[in-house]
Amino acid sequence: MGDFTRDFYTIPQVAELLQVHENTIYRLVRAKKIEHYKVGAQIRISASELEKLKVEREA
Repeated sequence: MGDFTRDFYTIPQVAELLQVHENTIYRLVRAKKIEHYKVGAQIRISASELEKLKVEREA
């Protein structure tokens, strides 16, 4: 899969790394199923949370 070398990722980056549509990630954020942080108007997802999502998708 992708290279998880950053501390935080944007929604488009997460969607690309998980090979899902951005709307899927936005939906999970709104449902509070993904731990996220807001930086101004932008949403950031931590590398550890991304790794958890990746493992869940593979299960």
